[in-house]
Amino acid sequence: MTHVIKILEYTGKLSDIYQFLDYSLTAIEDPMIKDRSLKKWMEGVPSLARDERFFNVDLLGDQLEQFASMVEGQFRDSFLKKFADSSKIILNLSLVMMCTIMELYFEHVLKTIMDA
Repeated sequence: MTHVIKILEYTGKLSDIYQFLDYSLTAIEDPMIKDRSLKKWMEGVPSLARDERFFNVDLLGDQLEQFASMVEGQFRDSFLKKFADSSKIILNLSLVMMCTIMELYFEHVLKTIMDA
């Protein structure tokens, strides 16, 4: 009877991965999640782009604001590219988890057969 419980346990784990995958991909498509994540990513960037410790303010002079805007734009573009690729990362991680669970499932099946 233990082998039936183990099979149900592995089936439950596969179901959990499906739910995680469905939730994650649905959340990624939500514009509110994207905007909230972008806001967190950009937190502190405006002050960082104007910090005198990282570049020579005297050399930039009146071009400081243009430079800071360019830096902010590059940070924003970098995040948006990473965010667009995040669904691929989620799919890859889910595939690895599913493969691991399937390996454990087949190991259990073989062990059950050998024990019988």
